[in-house]
Amino acid sequence: MGIASFGVLIGLLLASPASPSRVVLSVSVGHSRTLPCNGTRSGDVEWWFQQKSHPDWLVVAELHTGSFSPGSGFQERVESFHLTKPGNYSLTLSNVVYSDFGIYECRYKDETVLSDVKLNIFVPSDVPVALGMSASLPCFGNIKKHTSADDLDILWKRDEKIVYQLLKNSTTYGPGFENRASVSPEQALHGNLSLTIR
Repeated sequence: MGIASFGVLIGLLLASPASPSRVVLSVSVGHSRTLPCNGTRSGDVEWWFQQKSHPDWLVVAELHTGSFSPGSGFQERVESFHLTKPGNYSLTLSNVVYSDFGIYECRYKDETVLSDVKLNIFVPSDVPVALGMSASLPCFGNIKKHTSADDLDILWKRDEKIVYQLLKNSTTYGPGFENRASVSPEQALHGNLSLTIR
């Protein structure tokens, strides 16, 4: 390699902004977590999300001078600090659902990445139940954001027999579970496939 091309390579390496190191955070379903991001005092920033096992990037929020716009699926669940603390583009995600599991990037409009966060989601594992009371059997899955209820196919079995099935908004109960077993379609769209038995 010649001296001139070596100098060009060094110049390109020095001119390229370094990507931020990935921050790994964890949160339990239903709780809140702040995703850190700091930049210059004036700049339009967007938060993007890539759900685990899905290639598409979705807008979480757009943070502009004097305004804040949450993305679809994040309305009323995200809050920013940038209006009261210029340069602080951190985002608080509230009422976390299982399908929030994935990679979050805080970017300037020119796509320069300011913050790269992997968010892990913890789910409940213990099922305390008193005799005669309702029980919720936990189950969580990676449901693609923007899935509709018509796309759901949830099947619960016991000893290879159907307990409950929700298929394209139609419910089937196993013998003895009529109107006693249920899965919330609204919660299922967020990855919570838990079965409630009364």
